[in-house]
Amino acid sequence: MFEDNSYPAAEVISYETVIFAEDKSYMSSTNGSLPSAETDALWQALQDPVDGVIQAAVHTGFDIQHLPESNISNVDSRYHSYGLEVFHQLHCLDRIRKTFHAEHYFPNDTEAELIWHREHCIDHLRQGIMCSGDIAMDRWQYDIETDQNWLKTDVPHVCRNFESLSNWVKKWRFRNRDWLHFKDTGKLDQAAS
Repeated sequence: MFEDNSYPAAEVISYETVIFAEDKSYMSSTNGSLPSAETDALWQALQDPVDGVIQAAVHTGFDIQHLPESNISNVDSRYHSYGLEVFHQLHCLDRIRKTFHAEHYFPNDTEAELIWHREHCIDHLRQGIMCSGDIAMDRWQYDIETDQNWLKTDVPHVCRNFESLSNWVKKWRFRNRDWLHFKDTGKLDQAAS
């Protein structure tokens, strides 16, 4: 499935069965107030390390010739910068979550910037969801209290193990958290284990 070496993280993919369960700790308040600092921290922890951004060079063991060309300004040109898609998707979902309180999270963004980023993220997540194509069989269930039918997702889902992907990124991450503005001031070598 991953024979062309365009997926270096494939080496750590493992699967697990997960029953989806609502986790209110990732949810904002239902009364419209700002999300808690704890909720924000949980979302940030999902995206760390460094939003899934890694650096690759010949010495890293990546077969770079099979990856699309990549560069970031102000980073040593011997290195190529990539990001694992799952972290981009988590960034987008978090960004959409934060747009409900844009004045708090993005006080300096213009309306046009907010709209562009939100719409980019919605379309990107649409493509990611369609690409993943989760085939779990959700179930409809009648609720006597509300006299309505509700879709229940608490069924087995076959998932890639997120922790193994996160650990792989930690191994190859940029050491500097502010990677978008990285100045070549330090080593870009593989993070120490």
